[in-house]
Amino acid sequence: QWFMVLAGGPLRIYSSQDLKNWQVETTYKDLHTECPDLYPIVANDGALKWVLSRGGRSYKVGDFKQVDGKWAFVADDVYQDHDEIMNFGKDSYAAMTYYVHDFGTTEHPNIPQLTEINWMNTWEDYCNLVADTVGQKFNGTFNLNLDLGLVKSGDRYLLTQTPVKAYESLRDTDNAQYFENVRVASDNELLKDFTGDTYEVVSHFVPGKDTTAVGFNLRVGDGQATKVVYDLTKETLSIDRSQSGTILSDAFAKVNSQQVTRNDDGSIDLHLYVDRASVEVFAKGNTVAGANQIFPSPRAVGASVLVEGGPAKANIAIYPIKSTWTDKKEVTKAVAMNTTVAGDLTLEVGQSKDLQVYLAPASEEQDVT
Repeated sequence: QWFMVLAGGPLRIYSSQDLKNWQVETTYKDLHTECPDLYPIVANDGALKWVLSRGGRSYKVGDFKQVDGKWAFVADDVYQDHDEIMNFGKDSYAAMTYYVHDFGTTEHPNIPQLTEINWMNTWEDYCNLVADTVGQKFNGTFNLNLDLGLVKSGDRYLLTQTPVKAYESLRDTDNAQYFENVRVASDNELLKDFTGDTYEVVSHFVPGKDTTAVGFNLRVGDGQATKVVYDLTKETLSIDRSQSGTILSDAFAKVNSQQVTRNDDGSIDLHLYVDRASVEVFAKGNTVAGANQIFPSPRAVGASVLVEGGPAKANIAIYPIKSTWTDKKEVTKAVAMNTTVAGDLTLEVGQSKDLQVYLAPASEEQDVT
């Protein structure tokens, strides 16, 4: 039997025996969302639970079972009138899941490892401003691929979203920087020699008695910086892109945050991925995730460790990330597109790292890219 969860308005669940003829099972007049997803996960305590994703913005956990002869998603008591945050950043939307093996048979069922991917943009505030503002035909990328899990925490199950292990193969370990059990104060220069626009940060902070905040300043330069901050006084994790470069709108400039308690021993773990147009952060055993687009200057390649109040101890590893574009070819001649007049001008490369491309002359009627 097949089931389909549908929204774009009130949530509905349909069933089918043949994937052609469908009948409604349950409707939820007070539960509105877009891009819903409903899937089973075996939690860390062995329980089989179902997760209702509300477009990748929030989620509920419960069971999928028959109620009065109709199949229904029934939220756990703690999720009846409450959602957990799926991604506290602004740019993580329309989450969809996939898997690479099947569910087994009736006699021998198998719950596959589900992986999630999101559209890195937001429909409600500024996605239609991106292309014109940054001068590109650009409307978001994808977030990182995340393996999904569930962990029991107190009276509820929490979703974990863990970057797929394959990303570790992109770490440039030869050029990585490692800092172990270092004392980091507000005036630290730990990363004064660091430059990069594509990297991964794995960090563990042990705050001192007077520490009020820890985190990172990312993509720093040209008067710009994107801040990832854990505020110990408020117990919030935030991404501040108000000075991150090109600002699309007032909504884009707002600080995005989520309440996050510290680890049981008082420490804080921050796992970050920084790319040329995005920042993603994971914390608290991957039960917390935040993703935001940024549009910094290409010269904003600095970084620093952020500490406020008293000093903290930290373990930090920074890995430059290798490109996945392994089929790039070196271009030696100009190319005129969609025209019979192909230029034979050799590219001139100066002392800078910028590649200057010269196109052959073309008439006004010709489309030259």
